[in-house]
Amino acid sequence: MLLVWFTCLALAEQVTILGINDLHANMQRLPRMATIVREQRLAHPDLLLLSAGDHNTGDPVSDLSPVFRGWPMIDVMNRLGVDVSCIGNHEFDGGPEALRLSMEAARFPFVCANMHAPESLGLTQQPYVILERQGIRIGVLGVVTVSASGCPSLDPANMAGMSFDDPLAEAAKYKWLRDECDVLVLLTHIGYAQDRELAERFPDADVIIGGHTGTLLKDGVTEHGVLITQAGDRAEAVTKIVLDVEDGRVVSSRAVSCLVDEAKPDAEMAGVISEFSKVPALQETLAENLTELNALAAGSLIGEALREGTGADVAVINGGGIRLRRLPKGPITVADVYRLDPFCNGTVTARVTGRELEELIQKVIDRDHGRPACVAGVQYDIMSEAGRGLRVANVRLSDGRPLEPDRQYMLVTHEYVSRTVLKTLALENINTLKEDNTLTEEYLIRYLRKHGQIDFGARQNVTLPPELQERL
Repeated sequence: MLLVWFTCLALAEQVTILGINDLHANMQRLPRMATIVREQRLAHPDLLLLSAGDHNTGDPVSDLSPVFRGWPMIDVMNRLGVDVSCIGNHEFDGGPEALRLSMEAARFPFVCANMHAPESLGLTQQPYVILERQGIRIGVLGVVTVSASGCPSLDPANMAGMSFDDPLAEAAKYKWLRDECDVLVLLTHIGYAQDRELAERFPDADVIIGGHTGTLLKDGVTEHGVLITQAGDRAEAVTKIVLDVEDGRVVSSRAVSCLVDEAKPDAEMAGVISEFSKVPALQETLAENLTELNALAAGSLIGEALREGTGADVAVINGGGIRLRRLPKGPITVADVYRLDPFCNGTVTARVTGRELEELIQKVIDRDHGRPACVAGVQYDIMSEAGRGLRVANVRLSDGRPLEPDRQYMLVTHEYVSRTVLKTLALENINTLKEDNTLTEEYLIRYLRKHGQIDFGARQNVTLPPELQERL
């Protein structure tokens, strides 16, 4: 291994756990992850491999599988030897039937205590499981995030018939589980901030293996005596957790992360991924990208495709929806389109005033935890203000003319921004809002086919302060 794992204390008994989360079908990294898992399992044959959810949504090879949505990822997780997975919010993207098929195909249980589903849906999640390794009982309790919609995601139609409780309150109901096991793991998909709060509410737990925010906690963080770990985003890392157990209780714990990109790819897993990837329709070259694009420029490319496709003046989409950090120079394929924008959102248009447009851009940034909004047809600056966070300034048209506060502009965005931000604004022309079933990916595919060559590298629709430029 490229990473020197910490030296384990010579105590009576040890439990070794590998934690993963938010894989998001990043199949290109999985052969390297397989190497880490294989080598650690050789060193620790009784280790547990636990996933904190969101193995779906990120690669069309898995997301558009003709077997069922997410089948390739379930097959890969089976091959990795996952022991338990929490349910993440993106496990619902294919609706109840795809989730049911995933559960049937998985050789591991799904845990989620705050999810309730009728028997008619055929879902087999459990609130917790108790596993045993060398006579040590290990309890694993799962919870998933709940959004303002009352569901893990913003599309309740994908969770029809299900209900969800507050994850922190529901986890607290299982404190009795502490007495049923020697090691208690909370396998959560609620984000780092809520994991910290959960540690405060549930200090009897030994470790929280978390997901949802894609936070890389390199050596874990201890809060209220609970070790909290999270292994980044999109198969970025694997966290190794070692728990020393004496007399049926954990007496010490520690964690270290291994970056997946530093491992060598496993040949067998690479072959499996290669076979899954042989989908001719996804390999079609649509256009040639003349300059490498960062995520912000790639988002502007999507915005320009929406603008041209709908005849809108301005496009605004959230930066968090752009799932490739880089769109390399060279051919752009259909697969690249779906990796860049894997969410299959419909398109929404509305007439907004210049004043409303500026407010929309600001709220998209706020809602997206400070990620700059991707725009086309306009430009804007971001100012970093002490105590106020990131503020939008100097919104102007692409030709440099200032935005007119009372003039109406035709805006195009997608369903996610419409639900989370656009519909929360007191729009003067709310009756002009129209939903289009054409997916954003379809508009981008048409745009690339039409133009053949793409040169967005020099476009600067957003001016960022230096500290944000370094993060792109």
